[in-house]
Amino acid sequence: MLKFYLFSALSLILLGGCASSEHKQQTDDGKPAYPDLVELKDPETTPHQNGKVYVDSVRQVTVKSREALLISGSLADGCTHLASIDHRIAGQTLIIELSAWRNADRMCTQALVPFSFIYDKLKPEELKEYSTATINGQKYSL
Repeated sequence: MLKFYLFSALSLILLGGCASSEHKQQTDDGKPAYPDLVELKDPETTPHQNGKVYVDSVRQVTVKSREALLISGSLADGCTHLASIDHRIAGQTLIIELSAWRNADRMCTQALVPFSFIYDKLKPEELKEYSTATINGQKYSL
C-alpha cells in the first residue's frame, strides 16, 4: 500500500512538472489560446528527409501587442518537425513557404499530428495590405 502512495505522489509530481513547463498562452478559462503550438526545429546532424505539412487555416492574431499570422494544420506523422517558415512578396502576392523534416531512421506513428505556428515576421503594413496568402502553393484568406 505504501508503494502505491509513493508511486501516486511521484506521478503527480512528474505530471505537475510537465504541465508547468509549457509556455503557451492561456484563455481566461485556463485553456491554451493556441493549441498544438510548435516551434521550429533544425535537424542539425540528424539523418533526415523532407517531411509533409498540411495547412488547414490561416488567420490574423495579436500576440504580445503585435499582429501575426496563426497557421494551423497537420504534420504527416509523429516524427515530422517544422524546419522553417519564410515569406516573400511576388508582385501583388504574399507567398509563405513552410518546410518540414522527419527523422529517416525512426519508426513513427502513421497519424496526422495537429500543429499551430505563430508567424510574426511580417511587417504591419504587409498584414494590412494583403487579404490572401499563398502557402506552399495553396491560396488562403487572411
